[in-house]
Amino acid sequence: MTRVLVVGADMEGERVLLERLHRMAGLPMGSLQACRDLDECQLLIVRDSPGLRNAAMRMQQTRPAMRLWVESQDGSLRDGSDESLPRLDATEIVSVLQGRAGAATLAQ
Repeated sequence: MTRVLVVGADMEGERVLLERLHRMAGLPMGSLQACRDLDECQLLIVRDSPGLRNAAMRMQQTRPAMRLWVESQDGSLRDGSDESLPRLDATEIVSVLQGRAGAATLAQ
């Protein structure tokens, strides 16, 4: 199970995003779980705004194993560690969510 903290979205926006990620990755329901405690989360997704992005980057610095994604206004996701990187394609997103992204996977 992957624990995900979504910052900058209301409860409905968080639910919609998690459902979209479930479908995209072909994961069984419950494989992604909303998280409220930052120290228990494996993936932090923030809505794209300068303030949220900066705060999230500081949070990630003290939690290097936690991945950071930034959700753009159009719903696309980017690796939050480097703004210059292109948006994540479906293959990259699915790989991370299914735990196949190398040594720093989200799988437990």
